[in-house]
Amino acid sequence: RDQFVPHVRDYNGFNLILGDGESLAYFGSREGEAREIAPGVHGLSNHLLDEPWPKVIHGREAMETALRDDDPAPRLFEMLSATGSAPDERL
Repeated sequence: RDQFVPHVRDYNGFNLILGDGESLAYFGSREGEAREIAPGVHGLSNHLLDEPWPKVIHGREAMETALRDDDPAPRLFEMLSATGSAPDERL
């Protein structure tokens, strides 16, 4: 963390997820602080981790549903193929 924080302003906004095999951490240049990612299903768009944008909410719900299936692949491909958009007032 200490190695890249001083250089954050040298780049456009970014999200970084780091793992060591036992834990995951998230760093968003907009937040400027690293934080541990709790176990579970999360969503990441072009903003912050788990930002409640419609596409993030929909993706998390679809992933949770797919993971309950014996074969999640069909539901995952369905999720990735979604073309719907949210109404402007929800963005």
